[in-house]
Amino acid sequence: MNFFNRFLALAFTLIITIFSCFSAFAVTAEEALTVKNKIIAVSYRGDTENYPENSLEAILSAKEIGADMVSVSVTKTKDNTLILAENENIRNFCNAEADTISDTEWVQLENCRLYDNSGKLTDCKIVTLPEVLEKSENIILILDISADDKDFVHGVVETYDAADRVFLRFKENSKDIVKWVNSKETKPNVIGIYSGNIIWNAISHIENLSEVCSIVQYQSKNYFNVMYGSWVGDRFSAEGKARALAPAYDKELCGQREDNASGWNELIENGFSVIETNNIASLAEYTERADKLREGLEKLVKKAENADSSVYSDVSADNLEKALKKANEELQSNVSSVGKLESANSQLLLAMNRLNLSDSTESQKGALNITAGKIVAAVLVGAAILAGQIYVHKMQQEKRRKKR
Repeated sequence: MNFFNRFLALAFTLIITIFSCFSAFAVTAEEALTVKNKIIAVSYRGDTENYPENSLEAILSAKEIGADMVSVSVTKTKDNTLILAENENIRNFCNAEADTISDTEWVQLENCRLYDNSGKLTDCKIVTLPEVLEKSENIILILDISADDKDFVHGVVETYDAADRVFLRFKENSKDIVKWVNSKETKPNVIGIYSGNIIWNAISHIENLSEVCSIVQYQSKNYFNVMYGSWVGDRFSAEGKARALAPAYDKELCGQREDNASGWNELIENGFSVIETNNIASLAEYTERADKLREGLEKLVKKAENADSSVYSDVSADNLEKALKKANEELQSNVSSVGKLESANSQLLLAMNRLNLSDSTESQKGALNITAGKIVAAVLVGAAILAGQIYVHKMQQEKRRKKR
């Protein structure tokens, strides 16, 4: 191994070590949701690309990939053991000989193995909720449950001192949810669900649930449903209101929008700041890009605001003012999509570039030091670095192949 490869290996080891240290600290649901401008990435049933859904392995892997929360389905066996399972029909997801969960005791299931998405039998086993709560202390969970089981499940969550990092999600009238939450000494985190198409009911649902819920899920298969309009969406960004969750993993639940950047952009721009996905790796990359774009935009705004616009033509100064206004609107918003942030960055950079190239005096030319040539040079340097990384990766793969 040459020096360069050793350096990369050492750097990678240090990064993993640092990440592991930070990930050991538990984050509560409240702390996660109060991070300013944060898009919350929810992994639906865990990392199902690599592990069976609802398995402990899938949950832990999703967290490592970058999920802020993981949603799982919880079902009760005949002997009242809470297990992670999506379907009442046991044979649909594991190699058990029994038929239905509610008619089967845990002892008959504890050694059964789970199927992955392709139907292949894996070494992963069915896991109980207590085991998950014990082994995922730094993970915020969303538990999909039956409304009839809410008291029992909440009791188990309390027993394991996990109420501050667990959300219970079930379908029930918003007023009944508020009444139930307020009846508990330890207040459970609840995600209310609204799937109607009447704007007054939707707004009423927000108002009711905002009393006790920090997240409200809206779902519809209708692309033009009123909940996707600004009249409803704007209410989610109001002070003290709940965040809106979009179940993007199923087109029938998010107005036929795709579970990718295109769909996420539109959902976020419609007021949804919590995105639930089957594609957690891509969403984690998306949210990371949004964070970097916001950071870059903040730097551009600061530089532009320090420029002396009096030396520029009226047209150029007006263009800069408009670009600055748009940029500040994005920075002050609850959350922004990658699409909106890219647009704001581009417009502000273009306005600054034009001033630097044509309208500034000699004394001002160094003030906004962003030119077309520098942009092209930066792109070329980035491409060269990427090409180098790809080359090193291919060489390493070739060496490993030869060793075999």
